[in-house]
Amino acid sequence: MGLHCLQEQTSSDKHMMKPKLDDQKECGSVIMLKYHEELGAADLISVFDSFKAMEGLSYYLGSIANFSKDPIFHFKNIFRLSAC
Repeated sequence: MGLHCLQEQTSSDKHMMKPKLDDQKECGSVIMLKYHEELGAADLISVFDSFKAMEGLSYYLGSIANFSKDPIFHFKNIFRLSAC
C-alpha cells in the first residue's frame, strides 16, 4: 500500500510538489533511494528531470552507483559525470 501511494505521489501530484521542491530535495532523495528497486530507475530519474532537480538527481545517482544494474541508470550517471 505504501509503495502504491509513493507511485501515485510521483506521478499525479507533481504540481503540488513544485513549490516545496527546494526544501524537500534531501528528503525526496532519501525516499527514492529506499524504493528505487521497486519503482525503477527510469521513473525516478524522470521525476528528478521533470523538476530540473539536478542536485537531487546527482545525490540519487551517486548513492546507488555501485548497486544498480539498470542500463538507464548507468547512462544517466555517465551523462551526469561527463557534464561536470
